[in-house]
Amino acid sequence: MKKIGLYANPFAGREGRELEGIPFQVSDISIYIPKAEHLIKDKLHEIKNDGIEILFIYGGDGTLHKFLTDWFNLFEEEIIRPIIIPLHGGTMNIAATAMGIPANSFYAVRKIVSLIEKDEEKFCYEVPLLKVTGSKSGNLYGLEVVLGLAANFLKEYEDGPKGLWQVARIFILSITTVLFGWPRKVRGFLKKLKCRLEIDGTEVKRQEFTVIYCSTIHRVIFGFRPFRDTHGLRGFRFLAYTISPLVIVARLLLLAFAILPKSDKYINSSAEEIRLTGLEGAIFTVDGDIYESGDSLKIEEGPKVQFFSFKKFN
Repeated sequence: MKKIGLYANPFAGREGRELEGIPFQVSDISIYIPKAEHLIKDKLHEIKNDGIEILFIYGGDGTLHKFLTDWFNLFEEEIIRPIIIPLHGGTMNIAATAMGIPANSFYAVRKIVSLIEKDEEKFCYEVPLLKVTGSKSGNLYGLEVVLGLAANFLKEYEDGPKGLWQVARIFILSITTVLFGWPRKVRGFLKKLKCRLEIDGTEVKRQEFTVIYCSTIHRVIFGFRPFRDTHGLRGFRFLAYTISPLVIVARLLLLAFAILPKSDKYINSSAEEIRLTGLEGAIFTVDGDIYESGDSLKIEEGPKVQFFSFKKFN
């Protein structure tokens, strides 16, 4: 039987409510729970030294992103060796949802271990991460990188109370500000992002963007599919829109499913590398976690992860 491990963030959105019961779902599982941030690297060394082959990660998208970032910064590998399975344990679980992981972690652990033992190749996908350089926090690794309106929205959420009602509140305030100019306090995060953008070495003429979004996942939050089908996809999915917030509100459902008019205001394709310069400390997010850029950012295809998934998600 493969060596199985569980890495958990006890402070994630669900506050570890299922953690106590998960070990009882598998006969032999090693548990790795860092009690403080400075102990995370010790746990990663334990996972590697123990030769873990299947690793469940309990937490949200942020927990998965921080684990992968710490792992690749610590070990500098081209591919992570354990098969990674994100569980629904956080506020945002976009990765787990995209991979079809059941929301009930007890059931998910039992079922997935059984399936991997029977037919590993059928359910495991090797996926390149996004690597972000130029952040004031060092090199970052994740599945989604967002700048502009959506990143500002997430920062507004993180700065206040948590919960679905808060998401709804900020969303409604954003729409009323776009339509009626009220409340004024929300206007700040509706401003366009000013920067120079290069896509695979070619500079884009426009230098103001409402949203820039890079992803290795084609189905994102709420089941939206904002990226065009890119046959023969190279690198990662990528979009950059220069339309106004008013147009975003008016065409939100169309944009959510990549139903776009023909216009150079809508860049929606794939890329192997993008560079943004002149950012002057812009806010951006990696898998929902908020960071501040330096003057420039480079986003490129990074190291690979072998994920368990019930369906192809990238």
